Amino acid sequence: MFTGGFVLDAAKEICAGEAVAAEDIPELVAALTEKSVLVRETDGTATRYRVREGLRERGSRWLVESGEHAPLQRRHRFWYAGAVARVNANLGLGVAAWQHGDVARAAELLTRSLRRKWEIDEPRGSGWFLEVLAWIAAAEHEPRRATMLLGAAATHFHDQDTGGTVPGLPAYHQRCERQARQWLGEAEFRVAFAQGADLSTEDALRYALEDHVVGGGVRRTQ
Repeated sequence: MFTGGFVLDAAKEICAGEAVAAEDIPELVAALTEKSVLVRETDGTATRYRVREGLRERGSRWLVESGEHAPLQRRHRFWYAGAVARVNANLGLGVAAWQHGDVARAAELLTRSLRRKWEIDEPRGSGWFLEVLAWIAAAEHEPRRATMLLGAAATHFHDQDTGGTVPGLPAYHQRCERQARQWLGEAEFRVAFAQGADLSTEDALRYALEDHVVGGGVRRTQ
């Protein structure tokens, strides 16, 4: 059911049933990972799993033949839609926190949501999160990071957005870009922006998640 990968809570919600209990899923996943049926992936704080491609294709055929594909697909869609809605709701909360001067809370909400996007393999709308994290980086006097995030955001805005726009986007964007240009100089700004724009979606998310909230501010993870 999971074309890009899955996290344990998704497997518990979607795959548990008469044949397997939800509480047995972690042990089964661990056993399948040991046998190299599943591949474990982590960004350092979150973990997801994926089925090796050839095995996934065979498993999909078996699900169709057994008649289990349709009900599992419905459960997958329902869970996935709910997870995406919760993630995207945090964008508005993060922007509101930013507008009220609570930089730490804004960073926490946005990085938590981006990490969740990575977990559920849902990159759409990432550009909005990267953009607001660029504003936060500028506020924290990290001009190069802010510029790379602006570049990454510019590349990934074309991916389907969250269904709306970020309130105050033009003014905040212009202020962030102006500050970064002043601090870096035009030449360095262009280089950093291009580097951010060249990041793949996966690498852009990983770069954005290098920071985490500690106390009242944002600190670089070593």
